Formats: sequence, structure tokens, C-alpha cells
Amino acid sequence: MDTLSPSDLFSPSKAALHRAQAQDWAFIETWLAAHYRNRAIPPFERNDDTLKALLALAAANEKAEEETGIVNRAEREALIELEEDENNLPDTTVLVLTALKDALPAPAQSALSTLSRASVLLSTDTADTESLAHALVHLTTTSSNLEQRLAYIHTLHANLERQLAETQHTLDSVKTEPEFNVPRDLPGKTAEYTRQTKHLRSKLAEYTARLAALAESDVVGGSEVLSSEGIAGIVRAEEEIESLAEQVVSLEAQLEAFKGLPADRDAAKQKIKTLESQVVRLRAKRDKLFEDMVG
Repeated sequence: MDTLSPSDLFSPSKAALHRAQAQDWAFIETWLAAHYRNRAIPPFERNDDTLKALLALAAANEKAEEETGIVNRAEREALIELEEDENNLPDTTVLVLTALKDALPAPAQSALSTLSRASVLLSTDTADTESLAHALVHLTTTSSNLEQRLAYIHTLHANLERQLAETQHTLDSVKTEPEFNVPRDLPGKTAEYTRQTKHLRSKLAEYTARLAALAESDVVGGSEVLSSEGIAGIVRAEEEIESLAEQVVSLEAQLEAFKGLPADRDAAKQKIKTLESQVVRLRAKRDKLFEDMVG
């Protein structure tokens, strides 16, 4: 809703328009508060188009309520008149109807009683056979639709039960199978493997540098420097390097086996809690469906 600008204060027509809009908004707020009662009114954009739409809606709602009240009063008055007519029914009419019924043969009386009961059970205001037939077909259709919906609810309930059982079985497997349990010494093993890997990498770099220096000295010194002891040293160094490389590969393979696991036990327990929450949600969904079916 727009506010008054300084120029509008000196314009009587604009000031009157703003007062009228303020009154309309006050009426709309009161009308919405009466309909929402203890609930909060949803937020909406306040402009001229919204105001016009809400005023039209309020007028239509008020008109509908008035028409509903008129119909209700007419139905009550008609019911009172019918009750009065039934109470004021002449005794002669009752005697004639009773005599007429007694004069009918037994099969006719049975048919009349059956027809009247069918009219009452089918909630029809007439005993016409065509009206009773239409009402019976409608009742049969409604009963068939309800049976189909009930069968669908039973099927849905069975599927939820099956999913709940599968989820519970998966949860039990996670809790009991060893591969889902984090070893208690995992942090220690990880730290030890990491330390050994760093140590072996440093030794590998050291031996590689020594081998390169030895090869360089052999090249500089010529064939006389390259003695049997130097060759044996080179062979030993190569063997040590290969051994260290194999140890590094072995340690890296062992670390790879623990790569998918978290660093602590709490993260593994979190997965179990997630599955347990799924079980709780499925169980609540099943109970809600059962309550709706029973209700």
C-alpha cells in the first residue's frame, strides 16, 4: 500500500483515495483474520490489483454465505413443516393406510416392506423402481471403488513392510559383518605405515643418490677405478634399492586397503545411524498408512 507523499497532503482527492484504500485494507485484514483465526495470514504483495482481487473475493464469499444461510433456513422450515404435517395427519388417513396394507395379500405386504426398506437404505426420496435402480448402481460402483482402494492400500502396506524388513536386514548386516567394522588399531596402523613409507622413501632417495655418485666417480676415474669391490658395491646398492622399493610398494598396497575407511570409528558409526534413521522413517510411514486405512 502506497504512503502519502508531501504533495498528496495538499491534494484532497488523493488524500480521500488513500483513506478509502486504508479502510479497504483494514476490512480485508479483518476478513482474512476471521477466516484464518488462530493461524498466521500468509504474506502477499500489497498493491492495487491485489486489493481489488481480495475485495471481489470477500464480496463473493459474503454473497455465498448469505445464499447458504437462506438455503439452510429454507431447509429447516421445510423440515418443520413436514414434521408438523406428519403430526397433524388425520386419524382417518392413518386408518385408511393401515386398512389398505392389511387388505394386501402376504406377498404384496412383503414386497411393500422390502421396497420401503430399500428406499430407506438407498437414501432415496421415492419408491420408484428406476430411482432405486440408479441408486443401487451408484452404491455398487462406490463399493467397488472402495474395495479397489482398500486393495491398493493393502498392497502398499505389504510393500512398505517388505522394504522395512530389507532395510532392517541390511542394518543388521552392517552391525554384525566384520568388513563393516572399523579395526580398533586402524589409526595406529595407519600412522605406522605412513612413518615407514616416509622412512623408506628417504632411504630410497639416499641410495639412489649414492648410486649416481658412485657411477659418476667410475666414469671420471676411468677403467682403473672400476674395481671388483666397486662393482660388488653397486650390486649391493641395487639390491638394497630393489628391496626398499618392494617394501614401499607393499606398504602402499596395505594403505590402499584402508583407503575407503574413515580415520576414526565415529565416521563408521555414522553410517549405521543413517540406516537406522531410514528404518525409523519407513516405520513411521507404515504406521501412518495403517492409521489412515483404519480411520
